Amino acid sequence: MNVEKKNKIQEKLDKITRKFWYYLIILLLWFFIPLYVSENYDYTKITQIMNEALMYGLVPYTNIQPILHIIIVINVICIFVFKNKFKKIFNCWVAVNFLLVAFLQNIVLTSSFGLVILTSNLVLFVIVGIFWIWEFIVSKNDYEFKKVPLWKYWVVPLAVLAFWLPVDRATGLPDFNPWYLLYSDSALASCLITPIYLAVISFILPKINKATIRTTSFIGIIYGILNVGNIFSDPAHYWWVSIVHIPLLSISLYCFFISIKKNGV
Repeated sequence: MNVEKKNKIQEKLDKITRKFWYYLIILLLWFFIPLYVSENYDYTKITQIMNEALMYGLVPYTNIQPILHIIIVINVICIFVFKNKFKKIFNCWVAVNFLLVAFLQNIVLTSSFGLVILTSNLVLFVIVGIFWIWEFIVSKNDYEFKKVPLWKYWVVPLAVLAFWLPVDRATGLPDFNPWYLLYSDSALASCLITPIYLAVISFILPKINKATIRTTSFIGIIYGILNVGNIFSDPAHYWWVSIVHIPLLSISLYCFFISIKKNGV
């Protein structure tokens, strides 16, 4: 595919991702695609099914979490150090990470309900992964980080919080064990890798692949609202989990609105 054709496709994607109907389609996909449950499927237990799938779905991958955490850290450091020389590797890894999340986090063998597929989650993060594959092909993100105002570093502690995920799995309460910097579920959790990568992107706005960042951040907003909003359903149990998802909501909102603005930042 030659450069001219790539640019034409990118222009079309940029125009499409400025349309209201594009985001309406994403919302409809998220809302209407049913989950798959192989056993004991009862519509009244959908919340219980999803909670069990999301809480325990990544347990089988605990042993590979340190490897994935180290890969994420290496990629983030290298993109800041080597800048555009490292962009192909960084974009490729982000695409791979989102696709791993789509399938590993959302296809779960549970003890109570058998095989559960969180189909809408899977579809949306496959879409995000495909957009990052496109960014790998066209390389529109400009990682030549320029000097930015000090206030833009607000994303850093939030990204670290998402990466760390200092939450006790059993209780949902704070647990600031430094071991979680290697063994938390964050490397395979869509809600936690999204703010990490968007935090990097926030330093290069508006010189970005607009279609890719708009799609990634809008889907991040959906799940950010959903997860932060859990505090209203059960404050005693979800208050800390909701706080840990603030990075997803806040960084996604920031990147989305800046990417939508015609004149950028």
